[in-house]
This record gives sequence, C-alpha cells and structure tokens, in this order.
Amino acid sequence: MISKFSKILKQNVSQITLLMMFSFIFVNLLGFILQGKLEDTILNFYLMIFQQLIFIFSIKYFFNKQIISSQTMYTKNLRPTQYIKGVLQGFGCLFVFGIILSIIQQKINLYGFMQQADIFELFPKEIFKKSILIFIACVVAPITEELIFRGALLGSLLQKLPKNKAIITSSILFSLLHFQPEVAGSIFVISLIISWLYLKYESIYLSILFHIVNNTLKTLLTL
Repeated sequence: MISKFSKILKQNVSQITLLMMFSFIFVNLLGFILQGKLEDTILNFYLMIFQQLIFIFSIKYFFNKQIISSQTMYTKNLRPTQYIKGVLQGFGCLFVFGIILSIIQQKINLYGFMQQADIFELFPKEIFKKSILIFIACVVAPITEELIFRGALLGSLLQKLPKNKAIITSSILFSLLHFQPEVAGSIFVISLIISWLYLKYESIYLSILFHIVNNTLKTLLTL
C-alpha cells in the first residue's frame, strides 16, 4: 500500500494537484490564524499576494523537475492576426456556452452558474492596493494559472490520455482547485475553451492572452 501511494505521488499530475490543494489549505489556515489580528480587507490583500508567490515558486519547481518542459508545453509564436482570431473564437464559444448555462440555470435553478460576487469588495479600497490587486487578477494570475494548468497539468495528462479526456480531466481539476463551488460551472467552461485554444494554436501565449482579456473584461464589469 505504501509503495503504491509513493508511486502515485511521483506522478506529475498527482504532484501538481496536491501542491495546489496544499497551497490553498495553507493560505486559508494562515488566514484563520491571523483572523482578528488584522483587518479582514488587509488580511485578504496579503493572502492573495502570498497565494501568487506560492504559485510562482511552484512554477519554478515544475520547470526544475521537468514537469513543465518543451514536451509538455506548446510555445509556438503566432502572427498578430492569429492571436486576434484565437481570442475572438474563444469569446464566441464563451458567449454560446454562457447562453446555454444561463438557460439551464433558469430552468432547473443550478446554484451559482455564471454568477460571481464582486471579489474586490473583500479587499482594501485604497487606490494603490486596489491597483495591485487588479494587476494580479488581470495579469499575474492568468500567467501563473496557464503555466500550471495548461503548461504542467494538461501537458502531463496528454502524455497519458487521449486529447478530449485530457482536456476534460484538466478542466475538472481547474474548476475544483479554484475552490469556488458557486462558479465551478463557468470556470469549467472557461477552462474547456482555453484548453481547446491552447491545443488548436499550440501556443501558451494565446491561452495566457485570452485569460488576461477575459479577466480584464470581468474586472471592468465588476469595478
């Protein structure tokens, strides 16, 4: 049993999943310990920064261990028109899926589909700190998440599973590891679209760009 568990832990997908789970647990445990010692908005601000630092060090670890490598991550450079075409195709798919999910929600009242609270209400109102959070949400997080979930996780799954199963599995993990049950459906759909674009154009740069544009538009609508 112990040897079997050790073998599972050596697998790239297991390492990625466990590391993301433990980072979430650790950040929330730290928040629980510091709760009451700092104002909630200030605490949330520092915890978000700390979470991204964990992601950055995780990415460094993945590169060092070859979990992210030329074999797991597409880095094809595209023409400007291809980037524009890819982003537009992504939002076309997102629009169609958004309508479908909205209809499903109205018919059977699925909890939380396509609904997301204003996360900036949880953070400081000062312009400087809010600007940092916007930069993290719109630029830093899309880069770290794409390197982890497309460059590492999807790339590792593609070495073991057929393309469609790898996309679905990575998207399920992407939505679950966000730990936001109320928007798990929409996060799953977004991951499907980004994964499809990533494999279609063979470019991590396109998936990062789409993620940045998507988060930026959501942020502009939220502010």
